[in-house]
Amino acid sequence: MLRFSSSTTFDAWLDERYGFADGHLARLERTATDTVTVVLEEYRQRGWRPGDIAIVDSYELIAEQAELDAPTSHNPTDVLESVETDESGERIVIEFTLGAQLIRLRTTGLNIRLAGTERRRTTPWVANEFTVHTDRTHDDQFWASRVSTILDMPAVWRTLGGREARAPGLDPDGCFLQKAALLSTTDQGVFYTRFREHRSTWRAWHRDIEPDLWHAVRLVATEFAQIHTGNCVFNSADWATFVATNTFPPDERLTGRPTSTG
Repeated sequence: MLRFSSSTTFDAWLDERYGFADGHLARLERTATDTVTVVLEEYRQRGWRPGDIAIVDSYELIAEQAELDAPTSHNPTDVLESVETDESGERIVIEFTLGAQLIRLRTTGLNIRLAGTERRRTTPWVANEFTVHTDRTHDDQFWASRVSTILDMPAVWRTLGGREARAPGLDPDGCFLQKAALLSTTDQGVFYTRFREHRSTWRAWHRDIEPDLWHAVRLVATEFAQIHTGNCVFNSADWATFVATNTFPPDERLTGRPTSTG
């Protein structure tokens, strides 16, 4: 059991664990009138692909004479972006950042212990983007025509905030694909970037993207041998199933590694 009564020594302890960056705030609760219990998870060994085994250390922090400023609930699987420390009077101030959530804890002292070490299977996850390997045939008209057919309405290329469709044949790198009918009322669409080595990435990170447009773009990706997203590498058939049902295939088919057929 370790005890900390200043932010300086506690901050040094955090630094030894890289500030729990990309870890988890697994537990946060008031366990007595003036005591708050926090459980932080640190990945000692990462499992990057689905099915890989990660080694996770869990640390229990008991904050005494504590004041807690936090949302009514948080998702324990959310990734910790940072743990920052400061002092206010005779109190240690700790701020946990999880996406848009900020949790602030003030305490006169901390008792910390290693609560356990766990071997944990890495689960599959997808991002609001995907990457495929393309060639010259996958130009601006390939994508626009395929998406238009799926939607049964015109989809066109536009620049950021552009109110008119771009002329066919122009390089779509750094542009957006959007329904033609929405050019006058939106500024973006699904964003397209082309990298070296014939890699093309589609991103849906703006609130004005209609779900059926993003769905159509993802359906077009079934024409490619591999689709990279999140920690997964899908083959064409598995991607089609995932887009239709939101169901993952077995882990071994999501690693991008050859699978045994024996």
